[in-house]
Order: sequence, then structure tokens, then C-alpha cells
Amino acid sequence: MIISNSTQNNYLDEIQKKNKEKRIEVRKELFEKTISKNKEESKSSITDSGVFLDISPDARQKATKVVNSPASELQKLYKKLDEYESKVEIFTKELKFTDDKHESNNLNETIVEFNQKISEIKEKIQNLSKS
Repeated sequence: MIISNSTQNNYLDEIQKKNKEKRIEVRKELFEKTISKNKEESKSSITDSGVFLDISPDARQKATKVVNSPASELQKLYKKLDEYESKVEIFTKELKFTDDKHESNNLNETIVEFNQKISEIKEKIQNLSKS
């Protein structure tokens, strides 16, 4: 069964729009959660702010916890997510201007692979936001 390029492009555009909407919703939820967590942490960190000025073992442990925290993991995942989505957009634009069937099939395969990676990253983001 052969699918026309316009049908494929329309389908990919719809998928991208849905992914973008979902990403925005997830970001809003995570932003609200981090704001509430930051407010709670800032109340307790006011008394502990002097700890970060010296280089004690306790301060080092807290710093490593901050680096390995879910918030930094989320930041890394969002960076990858944006990178992959921009690649999908680039490949989609290339696909629109391609007349060669072999090249369009290759582009479609790479787009599907990146969309799978994007969905995996979104699952990781949701799992991190739940915990």
C-alpha cells in the first residue's frame, strides 16, 4: 500500500501538534510543582543558607544532591526533548521537498525513530514528575 506524501505530511503535522500540546501541558504541570516545591524549600533553606558558604562535607553532600536531583534530570530530559523535536521538524521540512520515494522512506523512518525517542523521554519525564 502506497501512501501519498501529502497524507504522510498531514499525519506528521498532526502528530507534531499533539506532541507540542502535550509537552506544553506537562511543562505547565511541572512548573507549578517546582514552584510549590521551591517555596517549601526556600522556607527551610533560609536557616541553612550559611552551610553553602563553607566547604564542609555536609555542603558537598547537599550540592551533589542538587546536581543529581529530579529537577536537574528533568532539565536534561527537556533539553534532549527539544533537540529531538527540532530534528523531527527539520526532517519533516526535508520530507516535504523530497520527490524521491527511497529518500522519503528513509526520512519517514528517521522521523518515526525520533518520535519513539520523544515518547520515551516524555514517559521518563512523567515518571520523574510523579516521584
